[in-house]
Amino acid sequence: MTMPKGWIDNKYEELVHYGDTCHFTNNKAIKFYQEAIELDPYKHKAWHKKGKTLFLNNKWSESLDCLNKAIEIDPKDRIDWFFIAISNIMLNRFNESLNASFTLLEFIESDLKGSINDDLPTVKVTISLFITYIYWQLDKIIENKQFSLKAINFIENDMEKRYQDEDVPNLFKSLHYYFINDFEKAYSIFNKIEIETDEEKDEDEDEEEDTYYIYQIKILILIGVHRYEDAILLCNKILERDDKNERVLIDNGICLYNLNKYNEAVECFDKVIKLNPADEIALHGKANALFKQGNINEALDCLNKAIEINPRYVEALFDIAFF
Repeated sequence: MTMPKGWIDNKYEELVHYGDTCHFTNNKAIKFYQEAIELDPYKHKAWHKKGKTLFLNNKWSESLDCLNKAIEIDPKDRIDWFFIAISNIMLNRFNESLNASFTLLEFIESDLKGSINDDLPTVKVTISLFITYIYWQLDKIIENKQFSLKAINFIENDMEKRYQDEDVPNLFKSLHYYFINDFEKAYSIFNKIEIETDEEKDEDEDEEEDTYYIYQIKILILIGVHRYEDAILLCNKILERDDKNERVLIDNGICLYNLNKYNEAVECFDKVIKLNPADEIALHGKANALFKQGNINEALDCLNKAIEINPRYVEALFDIAFF
């Protein structure tokens, strides 16, 4: 028997309301939203809320299924596009995330015209940062540098116009120049960034965390321009705070190696290998330092371990051919 539309509409809203009264991490909410969807699958609200709840429960794929249904019904829902972008990132679907982010950015651009909502410019900047992050991830995966070039263009033509603080665009731009191996340009741009000194920092742990993250980016750029002593000073700053930071220990080892301090470099790489025996970069770095010391057999052993862990590790495969 077909129920009257008025009854269906009222029951639908009732089920959505029951879902809303449950905590987002409670499966009961998903159950109520699903019942509403089964009652009327052509309404947006239950698809949207079920997708959001699944997202908050870290069920990215199921969340996407619901959110994609939601935007079929209402293609202009900004929140749906936002969660679609993040869900795709969590699933390493960076191209899909990029498409969703640009769609969202277009909507925010439209909203900004004639709007008095003070939050909208901030939202747009957040999405801009999001897009540069996705470009960065794509470049790390595909390694052809096209995405970093797109990101630099995007930062210069969009982000710099919106962001009052130049430090954030400069940080991302320097990072992307680093990825295309233009280290001098990366270094030049990074030097425009004002980094708080230890004396200037307050006790805000988040700000302190941000500063040390910026230090780690600067270390990479300093290595790129062969300023190894300066990089070691920053490595030591971070290691004083976190002596188990594998990335920084490796960078420190690389700097020491390039300064011909092979014993100290081996010590750095050994600390990483002790923390993570499957770190092929540390094994490769140790192999190079051992080779310089004349420990050929031990160096080959480290290279073979690195290749066993990652058979496509091109640098290690290249080195093993010449050791």
